[in-house]
Amino acid sequence: MATPIRILVPPSKSFTHRAMVIGALAAPGTVIHSPLWAEDTQLTAKGLEALGVQWAYESTGLRVQNVIPPSRPVRLLAGNSGTTARFLTALAALLSAHEVRIDGTPRMRQRPMQPLLSALEQMGAQIRSANGFLPISVVGGSLRPGRVTIPGHISSQFLSALMFVAARLPGTTLIELSTPLVSAGYIRMTQWFLEQSGIEVSWQSGHRVMVTGYGAPFPAQTWRVERDWSAAAFWIVGALIAERPVILPQLQQNSLQSDSTIVELLRNAGVSLQWSGNELLIDGSCQQEIDISLRNIPDLFPALAVYAACAHTSSRFRDFQHLQWKESDRVKAVLENLQRIGAQVTSRPNEIIITPANTIHPATIRTYNDHRIAMAFGLLQLRNPHIQVDNPACVQKSYPEFWEHWELLTSSANVSETSS
Repeated sequence: MATPIRILVPPSKSFTHRAMVIGALAAPGTVIHSPLWAEDTQLTAKGLEALGVQWAYESTGLRVQNVIPPSRPVRLLAGNSGTTARFLTALAALLSAHEVRIDGTPRMRQRPMQPLLSALEQMGAQIRSANGFLPISVVGGSLRPGRVTIPGHISSQFLSALMFVAARLPGTTLIELSTPLVSAGYIRMTQWFLEQSGIEVSWQSGHRVMVTGYGAPFPAQTWRVERDWSAAAFWIVGALIAERPVILPQLQQNSLQSDSTIVELLRNAGVSLQWSGNELLIDGSCQQEIDISLRNIPDLFPALAVYAACAHTSSRFRDFQHLQWKESDRVKAVLENLQRIGAQVTSRPNEIIITPANTIHPATIRTYNDHRIAMAFGLLQLRNPHIQVDNPACVQKSYPEFWEHWELLTSSANVSETSS
């Protein structure tokens, strides 16, 4: 075996967002070690700062010095970060008695907000919106606990946002899902953060969640952000495409991140993935087809679709409808680009069949400004250097060092571990 390339993936975006929000809801003194510092999490940090969080930027991470709600109207920019837009909308309704205006990119203005806005209005917030989309104006400060209903099939971020604010209210809030939940792993992560902060969270009949509010700022905590499995997925697939051994250190095996299931998914397809402590070794090539539901792992679709384009036989994907509301219409973007590089695609209402390309064709990949499209299809340059990505800079959203790490797989040199 050739000497493995070592790539240290960035800290978890989903953990970082939640640690920041918990810090805003807690008493002063919360510490966040090794947060992700990328476009999305910077937007969340800046938005929370506008809502009154006073950050101390330290060499090892962030510390909350104080939280003083704004004394005047403020404006927040969410970029194309659904997590930022939805979490900050909820926190604005909780923390600010003055108008908070929230806006985002043209794509973020197309992404759903109405279910969250309706739930917050039921809880006492005053909200004006562009027909349920950004830009919105929120006047809060008088939220009350109670019973609210939201759909579960669009985005789990609505439920997470409501769970966070319910945890600060003086009483019990019952949140009922009117449709089945997608991305349930992110809800388990939110629940874990709340329970670690002393908040009681319980599920009833699988479609109702009860949050017993603390009624005051939570005790301050110290959070250590684990490495990002969504980012790791690209190098697992990249190692197989390049047929180069790769070691990914500092990964949490028993992670709350649903995307860690990629290890078991690809092992079932015959791929060699081996653990040594907290280091994952990938050594092999794309093997058999995969047949999976994307209900709880939507962020894996671009990477796994690229794997499918290089596998031995056709793969099948199911339960993908909620991907249309991501940074791009992610199903449309993936299928268009697969066809550009020579893969065959059959799309039905609840089934996508990807038949591998005999050869990877030269193509310009249209990213639609979606970081995961850029990273996934950028891996195909390892098979055909004439693949071009139309907006490589969009990886700044979650993984600023992606192309530096990509260079390691294009080189035959023995390169030591790269940190993020």
